[in-house]
Amino acid sequence: MSEIENQVRARGGGTRHRFRAAVQKAAATLAVLAFAVAAMVVATAPAHAAPAGLGYGNPADDALGWVGSYNVGSQYAWCVEPGIEAPLASTDGGTLVASFVSRSELAGDRVLTADDLARINAVTSTFGPTQTAVEHAALYFVVQAIANPGGLQADVEARGYSGAFDLSAFANWRLFSMPGAGPAAAAEVGQRAEEIYAWAMTQSAGPSVVPAGQLVFDVTGEDHSSGTVTAVANTVSTGTITLTGAIFTATGTSTLAGAALDTPYAITAIAPEDGPMHVSGEALFGSTAGGGWMASVYAYASNGQQIVAAGAGVATSAFTMTGEDPFQREPFFEPVVATSASTYVRPGEPFVDAVSFGVAEGSDAWVQSSNGYRQITAQGMVYGPFATHPAESDAVPADAPIAGTATVTSSLTNPAEAVTATSDQVASASGFYTWVWTINAADQGPITQLYLPDGYAYQDRFGQVVETSLVGPTVTTQAQPGAKPGASISDTAIVEGSLPTGGAELSFDAYRVPVVQDAAIGAWVTATPEGTEPGDLSWVCTDANRVWSSESQLITTAGEYSSGPSTPVEAGTHLWVERLVTLDGHVLAEGICGIPNETTFVLDVTTVAQSRDLTSATPTLWDTARITGAVPEGATVVFEAFRGESVEAACATTPIFTSEPVVLTAGFYDSVAPLEVASSTFQAAPLDSGTVVTWVETTRDADGRIISKGACGEPSETVLVARTAAVVAVVATGGFNMAPIVIAAGGIAGLSVIALAVMLLARRRAAVREEVAVTSE
Repeated sequence: MSEIENQVRARGGGTRHRFRAAVQKAAATLAVLAFAVAAMVVATAPAHAAPAGLGYGNPADDALGWVGSYNVGSQYAWCVEPGIEAPLASTDGGTLVASFVSRSELAGDRVLTADDLARINAVTSTFGPTQTAVEHAALYFVVQAIANPGGLQADVEARGYSGAFDLSAFANWRLFSMPGAGPAAAAEVGQRAEEIYAWAMTQSAGPSVVPAGQLVFDVTGEDHSSGTVTAVANTVSTGTITLTGAIFTATGTSTLAGAALDTPYAITAIAPEDGPMHVSGEALFGSTAGGGWMASVYAYASNGQQIVAAGAGVATSAFTMTGEDPFQREPFFEPVVATSASTYVRPGEPFVDAVSFGVAEGSDAWVQSSNGYRQITAQGMVYGPFATHPAESDAVPADAPIAGTATVTSSLTNPAEAVTATSDQVASASGFYTWVWTINAADQGPITQLYLPDGYAYQDRFGQVVETSLVGPTVTTQAQPGAKPGASISDTAIVEGSLPTGGAELSFDAYRVPVVQDAAIGAWVTATPEGTEPGDLSWVCTDANRVWSSESQLITTAGEYSSGPSTPVEAGTHLWVERLVTLDGHVLAEGICGIPNETTFVLDVTTVAQSRDLTSATPTLWDTARITGAVPEGATVVFEAFRGESVEAACATTPIFTSEPVVLTAGFYDSVAPLEVASSTFQAAPLDSGTVVTWVETTRDADGRIISKGACGEPSETVLVARTAAVVAVVATGGFNMAPIVIAAGGIAGLSVIALAVMLLARRRAAVREEVAVTSE
């Protein structure tokens, strides 16, 4: 015997109305509650008290009372017996009942009809899950109004209410002054109770039906792999359909839950490992019997106290249906590819193509297997290089060179998903390259071949724009190695290889390495940012350090292109960067900031010839240099001496002396503290009268590029020897504002010879003064 049945037998004088304590029943008087227990009984959970759920008031306070739900295990329940003592004792686990008698000490007991139970089931199942105090308080009035409207009226009247049956008025009376509720809550609960009650009156118990149905399959158009399945039954129902040999197109699975009746669902037949495609299915549906509600509720007993009820859900009656596809499905499967190759590829990189798979016009949809889509293998061939974009054609030219191959397989989960193809060879030469893809039945697995036309072979067109890549030209550069301050400098780009159709834009930028003066030592140092690796100059090439930009020039063929002369530049180290950009903005080539062949050193080298032992027939000679500007690491200077009867003759001969390279201390030097160096000395062979000795300085960077070179015959670099029987003189001219040095003997005659020499040198100075353009050896 259930606890509810025991509770019915145990109820007697212990029950009372909270506000009518004077109404005491004799202990022998038993309130008989007749109700039938439904055939389906759920397992009883361990006994536990029914704590207050959501609502207003206090269940343990007779004067205040409780307007709301009770928490019974994992769900909420509501009072169905107006005025009966609150369920404060332990409750059982609940019993599903199909008949019920609602007690009321003030208005009498009432037997609930099937519609009453269905409506209590409906409102508690529909609105009970809402987690708000207002909703649960509204259900407090609605459930009792359905179960025992007279008892609810009497209970409210016992609390001082006088008026007609009105759920809104009942809520206002109970909640208006209740702590934690108040006028606003009272009005909201009353309005919601009226709305829910009105809806409940439209609900009814579901009729008894014997549901039956079947699954109906159909083919969509000419595609043998596509179709629909429809569940047809004699009742209102939802359920789950499970397919064999097919999947639901929308979900990609063989099972669809929540399926409705008379609704076609798109399906895709799955190719079996052998034999023809065949589709069938079975379904489990639950009849809602015309949309009615189960005329049952879960009732929770509480040791003779108030019984509370919770919803039991929609009336259901499970039934199965099956169906089989009557069509013989013969697939017509013709896979193809759509591709998009990389527009540009750098030398030394592989060719890359994005390959997505699809089907040809008129083909069935992509064949599916039990674990996904059938996989297709495609072969790709890269042809090139071609000097210009190859013409598009159906066939590959017989003489087209092969530059690489690749193989890709379609995705198991989505054939249209692009797969990246990478060639087995890298680009080795500039030019145009184009992909061609093929799909052949012989390259596929034995099962997949069953679904392809006999001897199926597919090939896309040769020379398609989307399948063609350009390996851009190579660009090498040679910047002017050196120049004097105030001169212009330039860079040269040598472009070799194929250019895009329409050409590309070439431009040059020059940047000056910033220097700052060290306050402690007075020397100039590079303003290198903290953390920069030694020798790294990549930080220099920014807008802040740019000193000149060339005009952009459109080039359409390979060749040698100059930046043009820059504006005059300051002393220092200048770095060049060239950029070759397509008309659509893709960078084909860009120089690296700070590389040696893209560096120009701007410096000034002033030289002065020196001598001693002038009275000797073999005087000692050497040269000196004073340097300002940028001196690179590893730079050296070499001094060469030439002799002849005139400056022109001397400059046309081979040197009579070449110094060892003098290693220069790198840095930036100004005129206040220049870098000064000297060659080694040498003793000239006996010099005849009128012999000219002239010096030439050559300064190179660490890579041997000439960054400065003196002009042969410079006055400051020229020595004239004059000799008579009584006079041996060497006149050194120019040089750091030095006056001519004359050592004479023999009186007026010797002085006349010296004067003549000075005059000749003055004329020579004007003849040989010129700048020598500095070029790389």
